[in-house]
Amino acid sequence: MFDAKQAPPACIYLLGDHLDSALAAGEDLAATSARLTPPTASMAYADIEERHEALSGFLHRLRALEAAMVARVLHARRRAEEIPRPDVHLKMVISMFLSGTTPLLDAVEEFGDPSGLAFNSGADGMHFLRSRGVIAAEAPGLPVAGTLTVDEDYLIVGRIRLGLLMDLISTFLDALDLRFNLYDEHTDDEVQPVREAPAPAPAVAARSKAVRDAASAKARPQLVAEALEALYGPRPQS
Repeated sequence: MFDAKQAPPACIYLLGDHLDSALAAGEDLAATSARLTPPTASMAYADIEERHEALSGFLHRLRALEAAMVARVLHARRRAEEIPRPDVHLKMVISMFLSGTTPLLDAVEEFGDPSGLAFNSGADGMHFLRSRGVIAAEAPGLPVAGTLTVDEDYLIVGRIRLGLLMDLISTFLDALDLRFNLYDEHTDDEVQPVREAPAPAPAVAARSKAVRDAASAKARPQLVAEALEALYGPRPQS
């Protein structure tokens, strides 16, 4: 059992960082949309190309954010398994998180088999949108006009509802904050000393949506690279 007077193990902070980043990716995913302009007989080639680029960008963003979220959750699973002798309450939350995210492991194993993925659908965008619930499974194609949106029913890798996964992550993160006081917010009126040239705070300290968005945008190339490696490359060693 942890001693409240001692600093938490490093894996706790790494775990909090991965959970916070996964939550930020989920929030970005839920805010993603694409507006489809209705086609007309007099539509110029440039308008058709713009419609195609809007859909292509929408698909690319969904894939990137989904991969980033899955990669962070997989990293969080490994860090959660490294926690030494958790107390009974934290152990229950860890067990709930691990069992609730098990379907992601199965999905990643399937993505690691290129032949199976190619035989099923390959990189077909319509299959991707159907399997994620963005359009109905029986829909013959995209709507003629309107807006494609992502909501809490979006299926991450076709397995777990986005809303459910974000609730699971948020519950785990809140439990860690309550147990280890990760976000140490000052509530008194004491004036804090001004530090010159402060180092950028890690993602685990970014509790507000605005700060998380800024951190996510700055680290997005690295985050997407980690995601693609976790989904399609060899499993990194801890």
